[in-house]
Amino acid sequence: MAEGCEVKPTLTILTSEKSAHVVAHADSPSVGDAFDVRRSFLLDPSRKPSVVYTQMYGQRVIFEQLDRCNAPYVVNVGGDIWSERGAAGKVSSLETITRVMQRAARVVCVSKFLASIIRKRLGTDNVTSLPGGMWGLDHTKYGICPNRFTAKTSYEFSNQPLVLMAINLTVEKKWCGIPGFLDTVQDVLKKHNARLVCFGKVKGEVHQLYDWSNKGLEFYRPRQDWPHVMARCDVFVHPSMFDGFPRVVAEACCAGLPAMVYDVAGSPEVSDNAILVNPKKPADIVCQLNKLLSNTSHRKKIGKAMHREAVKKTKQHRDDYAKLLMKVVKENK
Repeated sequence: MAEGCEVKPTLTILTSEKSAHVVAHADSPSVGDAFDVRRSFLLDPSRKPSVVYTQMYGQRVIFEQLDRCNAPYVVNVGGDIWSERGAAGKVSSLETITRVMQRAARVVCVSKFLASIIRKRLGTDNVTSLPGGMWGLDHTKYGICPNRFTAKTSYEFSNQPLVLMAINLTVEKKWCGIPGFLDTVQDVLKKHNARLVCFGKVKGEVHQLYDWSNKGLEFYRPRQDWPHVMARCDVFVHPSMFDGFPRVVAEACCAGLPAMVYDVAGSPEVSDNAILVNPKKPADIVCQLNKLLSNTSHRKKIGKAMHREAVKKTKQHRDDYAKLLMKVVKENK
């Protein structure tokens, strides 16, 4: 080996055959520059990497290996698995998953809000979040990639104003804000002759859809041409009551689509320029939506600022995971 040549620390990205196609958050160019990165379905007990990373912690083939792992490991968390599995009646693995997370060098959450929930679940101080949340993860489709979107250039209405929502109807504590929002904005939408459309997944029977359609909400299943959908819309609204880090709000930033967002859970962490409203203050919701639909220059100001923010935060936070993983390595030497 040449004198002065440093050996990179080794990073094993632990995944499964089921998830082999998923590009991990930690599998970024900046991490590749700092680490000797290897992807693996199985941990080799005869080889101890500098650090192990996974975001597939809910799969048995993964958490059982981590339970036996003798290397420092980092677990990336995107949701509250205790709540999700409890609602589905699948709790048998939660004891092991909890132990695995408690022993991790870091449990990295997608937002400060989610980190506070997971910290209480675990009762440990190894829980953190990246400085930019999910910003800077534009190397993966599960991150936020401004280049996927065409930034809006015209903020004039070409015809009937189109107001966009994107909320999955799979978890009630997330979509439960929709009924109240519809009741609140009825008169504003009628005043501006605006269409309100929502895209999202549906799980089981959602009887409220019929009632919502009578109040003017058009609901559609997710589409592959999502950037094109955003480009056609004029205003984005996000009346979700529970999110870790709502990627759709960040995507509205990428598209330069002026947004009004409920100031709850992890939503306010996404953007400093989207309009935040208190779901308990209907008068403010009406005022802010009316202003967006009434004032072209206001829409342009908000949309342009959100797009600049998306570009800036993407560049600013690209190295965050590399820095976090390197810190774990140094702490465990």
